[in-house]
Amino acid sequence: IAPIDYERRLLPIYPTVGWKHLKLFALEAHDLALSKLERNLDRDRRDVRFLFNQGHIDAGVIRSRYYDELRPYLLSRVEWHDRPSRCGSTAGPSLSRAAISFKS
Repeated sequence: IAPIDYERRLLPIYPTVGWKHLKLFALEAHDLALSKLERNLDRDRRDVRFLFNQGHIDAGVIRSRYYDELRPYLLSRVEWHDRPSRCGSTAGPSLSRAAISFKS
């Protein structure tokens, strides 16, 4: 699952290569973090912590995207997704047990 407007924020990969029939794109860091935290595997939480620690994630942006673009479309376990981190940090967003928390 990804935030609603993720497509408009996709980042081109190798845009100057000149391929005629192939264009590659990557998720923007906040959208990538939200999609990884939805899956919530250990490696996904580690990836999100890395992005956050490297300064690629802004707590306000990811919190806003979660509440505006992702949470309204969750079909179940909304409270589970809202749960603060068990890691104790409140610096940014978290779906369940990730490194950072949506609670302000």
